[in-house]
Amino acid sequence: MASQQDLANAFRDDRVVPTEIRFGDFVDRRYAADLDPLTKEK
Repeated sequence: MASQQDLANAFRDDRVVPTEIRFGDFVDRRYAADLDPLTKEK
């Protein structure tokens, strides 16, 4: 999510969007526990 937040901040800094966007507010975390093993390095 950090890279998405960085992108949102860049749009704000360039005044493409008028206010700060907190990307985490739009993330669906319902499946995080199921997906977590898939994102871990083996």
